[in-house]
Amino acid sequence: MEHPDRQPDEDAAGLRWLFVDLNAFFASVEQQQNPDWRGKPVIVRPAISEYTGAIAASYESKAFGVRTGMQVAEARRLCPDLIVAEARPDLYVQVHKQIMHEIDQHVPVWKVGSIDECSCQLIGPERREANAVALARRIQAGILKNVGGAPMNCPAPSCTCRCRSIRASARGCASGWRRRASRTRQACGT
Repeated sequence: MEHPDRQPDEDAAGLRWLFVDLNAFFASVEQQQNPDWRGKPVIVRPAISEYTGAIAASYESKAFGVRTGMQVAEARRLCPDLIVAEARPDLYVQVHKQIMHEIDQHVPVWKVGSIDECSCQLIGPERREANAVALARRIQAGILKNVGGAPMNCPAPSCTCRCRSIRASARGCASGWRRRASRTRQACGT
């Protein structure tokens, strides 16, 4: 029996939204701009102070227990080889715009949740799970090719800002940007 709310182009997953969430955005942009920093622990701080909190921490720094919000002095204690970058908001906005433009080349950006998050409404055949995952992988590949990035341990090509997840959801955004659907599909597998 057909599901009463299912559209003809949907499969059993009933996907309606694609969420793009770029993790460690500021730190990843800094690693992209400074190739010698790739693969090394990096944090970004908003002011030149050992007592301010990190506004971003790279995956490599997180392996040492460093996290966003941690005081720089504490982060250096946990990770003596830590690279501390000064925040460059204009650069992050520029890269954000490039990434949003690239996503928009594949599917319209419906809502920007923050500098590193957006949602896109899936329409027609895009609502099928296999098509949504393929779309997410095309977006990642486009960001890698047209914005830049270093390959990572992710089955799909990754982007400058390390795609934590590009996921498709059966729940709509109208219920709130922060509320995520219970059923999601992650294109990155991370």
